[in-house]
Amino acid sequence: MQTTHRNALLSVSGRKAMVEMVSIEKKTKVAAAEKYNLNSVTVKKWIERYVSEGESGPDAGYSHPHINPRAMPSKKVEEIITMRKGGKLTSDRIACKLKMYQRTASRHLIRAKLTRQKDMYDRDKEPPLHYEREALGDMFHLDIKKLRNFDEEGVRECSTGNRHKSANNVAASQYKQVSVDNLSRYASISIF
Repeated sequence: MQTTHRNALLSVSGRKAMVEMVSIEKKTKVAAAEKYNLNSVTVKKWIERYVSEGESGPDAGYSHPHINPRAMPSKKVEEIITMRKGGKLTSDRIACKLKMYQRTASRHLIRAKLTRQKDMYDRDKEPPLHYEREALGDMFHLDIKKLRNFDEEGVRECSTGNRHKSANNVAASQYKQVSVDNLSRYASISIF
């Protein structure tokens, strides 16, 4: 358990002083609870740990509960994992289908280490096959985009703009062609 410093009021030494206050000085548990701003049930718990486990008793236990009564059932968690592995769905879609919050589905996918695409494949199986050619130039990826030139600076025509412009005022368009070789990943960009 981490605290700001080792002599803090509720650190290990503070708990030990509280136990000594009750067991050696014979103060009541309620008085110790008031002094340390605690519940008398917590004081009783730490004293019982001291009696049963010795000096390390007040520090031995964790403060978080061992059982969460509102935890999601394991069948539901398995369903989330199955949907992610089988259908390769995102946490958004899984949450929508199972009628739960996206953060809940995401939390269980993080715990199962299934947040990234590559984590969903079994390590024993071969990785997914990607198409790849054996020689340069066998396959290219081509992409063509239209680049619009504007005839006036800062003016863009839209549906609410001037519809009565003559056809002669429209500026010419240019085209950008991007080609990528699938083997070497060499890219070429041309504008014409």
